[in-house]
Amino acid sequence: MRLVCVAPVPYSSFAQRPHQMVAWFNECANSRTLWINPYPGRLPRVSDFKRPRPQAHQHADGQVEVLSPPHWVADPLLAASGAGRVVWRGTLKRVRSFVEGRRWLLLIGRPSLLALHLLRTASPNVSVYDAMDDFPEFYSGLSRALSRSVERRIASRVQTVLVSSSALRQKFDRLGVAEVELLRNGLDGEWPQARGASGAPPVFGYVGTIGPWFDWALINEMAQSLPDVRFEIIGPIVTPPTAPLPDNVHLAGECIHQEVPNKLLGFTAGLIPFAANSLTEAVDPIKYYEYRAAGLPVLSTAFGEMRQRTAEPAVHLIRGGMDFPDLRKRVVAQPPNSTDELARFRQENAWRSRFEESRFLSAQAAIQPSAATGCSHSPR
Repeated sequence: MRLVCVAPVPYSSFAQRPHQMVAWFNECANSRTLWINPYPGRLPRVSDFKRPRPQAHQHADGQVEVLSPPHWVADPLLAASGAGRVVWRGTLKRVRSFVEGRRWLLLIGRPSLLALHLLRTASPNVSVYDAMDDFPEFYSGLSRALSRSVERRIASRVQTVLVSSSALRQKFDRLGVAEVELLRNGLDGEWPQARGASGAPPVFGYVGTIGPWFDWALINEMAQSLPDVRFEIIGPIVTPPTAPLPDNVHLAGECIHQEVPNKLLGFTAGLIPFAANSLTEAVDPIKYYEYRAAGLPVLSTAFGEMRQRTAEPAVHLIRGGMDFPDLRKRVVAQPPNSTDELARFRQENAWRSRFEESRFLSAQAAIQPSAATGCSHSPR
């Protein structure tokens, strides 16, 4: 079987859920993948035309070929002009050449007119929509309305919808989708146990993009209430703070994804200070898995899938107006996880374990549940 992935992120970005899924599928199903990079789902801005255009074709490795569709188009423009059939002609031709004479799976990672066009005209043997976010909520106005419409049509046509959170499962259940499977996020890589700096003040840290979902007001309040705690904020700042920050808040800038495990070594606890809104309602934050894999307590607001984890001793919900000195005392006094506990958490929440436990993915890769060391193929 071959795999065609209409991806939500460029292949050149750091390894995320779709990268992990494709790599696992290629290994277990002895497959090859045509990865189709995303194009704008909203109306274009001037800044979009200043970005370098990706190569039309690039061979990423022996099992993945990357295809970049025309980058000057956007779904709202295509919907208004009806030019999709012409614009996607070359992409459809490449897909048909890639899968010719073979069974193939269409993996849709983001609702788009291209994905819907392939679903309607390319005749995949199997199709799945992997909703790792509530994608229409990233847009506004006409772009959001179109994305919602396209997503509904895709979900009604594919065999299965995979979702990363309970809120997304409820969303697609309400839409009456025939088959919805919860496939939460996971983690990969080596995660040494964080111990904090010996004899130093506590460090409450965050690693990730600082976007409109980041609650700067809460960080400001926490830092003012805990002057002896260092707040380490690591990542690109898309949405800067609107008020001056206390001196104990340090903005460390961006780091590459491979550096994240080492960045966590000096933390006392990991922060997930996200505002609760329509976008974060559907989020299962990978930061939770990374913090816990490093043995860190998690200080998170009540949003998305984090609401399902309130019974976990290592998860502390934070909100404005709470007793932050008492929170600090409880976090610092929390006993560390044992080596066995951390090993078990990493194993149970590894991407490989997630995919092998998935009814849909295991059936398509024709494997039986196996240990983390590899895929166990069933007779064919």
